[in-house]
Amino acid sequence: MIIHQPNLSVNKYRKGILLAGGSGSRFYPLTLSTPKQLLPINKVPAIFYPISILMLSGIRDILIITTPDAQSIFQKLLGDGKQYGINFAYAVQPSPDGIAQSLLIASGSGFINHKDNPVVILGDNLFYGDEFFLKLQNAVCRNTGATIFSCSVPNPERFGVIEFSENGKAASIEEKPYKPKSNYVVTGLYLFDDKAVDLVRTLKPSARGELEITDLNQLYLKLGLLNVETLGERDSWFHNCDIASFKQAEKYVEAIESENNTMIASLEEVAFAMGLIDETQFGQTVLSYRYSEYGRYLSQCRDRYISGERVNLHKGSLNKTITQEYVYDAFISHAVEDKQTIVQALSGELTKLGFKIWYDETELKLGDSLRESIDHAQKKSRFGIVVLSPNFFAKKWTNYELNSLVAREMHEGKVVIPIHYQVSLGDILNFSPSLGDRFALRIDEKTDIKEAAAEIGNALKV
Repeated sequence: MIIHQPNLSVNKYRKGILLAGGSGSRFYPLTLSTPKQLLPINKVPAIFYPISILMLSGIRDILIITTPDAQSIFQKLLGDGKQYGINFAYAVQPSPDGIAQSLLIASGSGFINHKDNPVVILGDNLFYGDEFFLKLQNAVCRNTGATIFSCSVPNPERFGVIEFSENGKAASIEEKPYKPKSNYVVTGLYLFDDKAVDLVRTLKPSARGELEITDLNQLYLKLGLLNVETLGERDSWFHNCDIASFKQAEKYVEAIESENNTMIASLEEVAFAMGLIDETQFGQTVLSYRYSEYGRYLSQCRDRYISGERVNLHKGSLNKTITQEYVYDAFISHAVEDKQTIVQALSGELTKLGFKIWYDETELKLGDSLRESIDHAQKKSRFGIVVLSPNFFAKKWTNYELNSLVAREMHEGKVVIPIHYQVSLGDILNFSPSLGDRFALRIDEKTDIKEAAAEIGNALKV
């Protein structure tokens, strides 16, 4: 049967934890009354940038941890998140006792349980770049172990430093070393599996009295469960730990947004583009901000979407592809062996229902053929359909290739409809957990193809 989801990119196994504590003493007197996460970077508060990263990762439940005095200020700004189609919860960290403590706070408040895979991000961090976003999409699909992101910096002694082995794997992580073993440091974004809370409970406070996130990462490293993703040359990361870094980030954001005539972290735009809020809700926000420059930008966004233009939310560049220019309703990617047994029949029934379908008639080979097919689908079709079968799996696609396929589709704003053809959900999960979470239709020898096509047709009418 068809599995209808309001947004197929939602990651129900992940929950976000955003750490917005600390006194911000490096910003005094600016932060005597305002948390540094609420200071502006260009046109929006700094906290909007990490929130947008969590939203674009498919995370819909976010816990914001603040100091006791500042919680009401964050609540006044962000509310319960319904205006963005997500859910905000709040908790306090009475004193700065370490990033790892945020996991204990989230567990103690009931925000996460033993089945959840938490994503921790620092409220003053800013990430940007195509390669970063694709790596993040792949990372959120991992259900085992931890993933951290590294970046080369000129002053590694200020951070947790990663030493790499000859094969490119993490060999050690050292917190603020006197003599760094590399220039690669751990950024403020951490993805964990459901073992994280139990592992934090085994940690002892460091010499400075904190539960160190580096110690938690080292535990995963010892278990052989630590993944390190390194930011690409065109990716950017800003720690925003002082006024100088804030100014540098603002200059960078201003240049990107000016060049592309867009905004990097407009939460309302992200929510509207991802289908988390409807046009009426978006219009209400536009109206409430109508006297500000931000409101005028949102009004322009609404006009773009109504006219059919799509915005690449991560790159921040306006994609001038108009929906009327799509040639096909759906593209079917498949193994050549499944062409006559399922693909032609399914395509034929969908065609009878009035849909235009394109499917690949050449055998998929490891490497560029699948990418070429998917690229064709993205350019010419509204939807993507992938027939997952024993024949498809026999092509020996790696998990990375298949996860990247899904990540690219989500990145381009496509809805992917994987079809399980003569394979079990267990087979899918073993091969690619990211697709196991997003399957839309199961077809076997007992399935009525006309009924299956009708259900897919209902989805294609969106």
